[in-house]
Amino acid sequence: MNRPKLDFPALLGDLDAGVFLDKVTRAIQEAAIATGVHGDKGKQGSVTLKFDFARHGDSQSHMTCVHKITTTKPEPKGKTTTENTTETPLYLNRHGIPSVLPESEQEDWLNSNQE
Repeated sequence: MNRPKLDFPALLGDLDAGVFLDKVTRAIQEAAIATGVHGDKGKQGSVTLKFDFARHGDSQSHMTCVHKITTTKPEPKGKTTTENTTETPLYLNRHGIPSVLPESEQEDWLNSNQE
């Protein structure tokens, strides 16, 4: 039996009400531009993503995902580092796949879109 797999790009697109992926894209672009302009003498830019998960009370299926983007950009005399931390409530379905919708609402949504 094939278990459903996490659609990671879709989950990233759902985080932070759909804004997270835009923030990651902008961070990558800014780090790359700063590295191109100020990356001499071994200076490097970087983007780091961190995801922390915390349960809501006794629930095994309702949690919060705290997502943090850390961007480091080289500057003429050093570097700048910025952090953007937001959170998204998630539900864990019976196959262990996190989603912004509870499983029953996912099924309703899928069924309504097939009509």
